[in-house]
Amino acid sequence: MHKRTPKIYEQGETVKQYVLAYYEGDRRIRMTFATMAEAEKAKREVEQRKTADVEKQTILSKKIGLQAEKLGPKDLLDAVKGLSILKRQTSLEIAATFYAKHHPAGKKRTVSECVNDFLLAKSEGGRRLATVKAYRDKLNLFTRNMNGKLINEITADVLEEWLRQRKVGTATRVPPRGLPTKRKFFRPNAS
Repeated sequence: MHKRTPKIYEQGETVKQYVLAYYEGDRRIRMTFATMAEAEKAKREVEQRKTADVEKQTILSKKIGLQAEKLGPKDLLDAVKGLSILKRQTSLEIAATFYAKHHPAGKKRTVSECVNDFLLAKSEGGRRLATVKAYRDKLNLFTRNMNGKLINEITADVLEEWLRQRKVGTATRVPPRGLPTKRKFFRPNAS
């Protein structure tokens, strides 16, 4: 561990320079000044900034502590399980934000609503009538079998089961040209 206090030292024989050296994290910072007064002024600024950073960190720790005290045993266990599932590859905050984005509270959209919006967008986007009709024919087969299901209820397992019921071979499972790139369009929060 490095000494964390900023130091000023003199260098040069013919031309004197004053070097301020300090650490930010593990990174060493060196600044050179023509006069000792300039170096001392910069040292005071660095010390003030470090003090402010420590104060901010202390306040943040207190806030985190207060928030943690509000959590019950069930919430803490839930957080531990969540971290275990994520295997520390991302934070709980990022995972929760992703979940909230892809499972929005409020209006739930059905498969048929999403398909209609998709077809309308393709039509208004200048796609040929034959292309839109081909999409409609393929997607209507799927929509009829989903019986008003919400779009966020459609999983890979649901799709596999639907394909098994139709007794579709692996070659037929390849989606119509262009549809694999449209997954983003069918997200629940798409407008």
